[in-house]
Amino acid sequence: MIESLEKMLAKGVDNPLLRFGLGKGYLDGGDCAQATEHLRQCVA
Repeated sequence: MIESLEKMLAKGVDNPLLRFGLGKGYLDGGDCAQATEHLRQCVA
């Protein structure tokens, strides 16, 4: 899931739902630093 969302982000798609998905994916995978960055952008 993270890979496909990262590909979308690389193509220029950037919105709160995408960032939330990335944040949740990274959090579930134990990468809190990456999760924090994406979740921060989600609510910005």
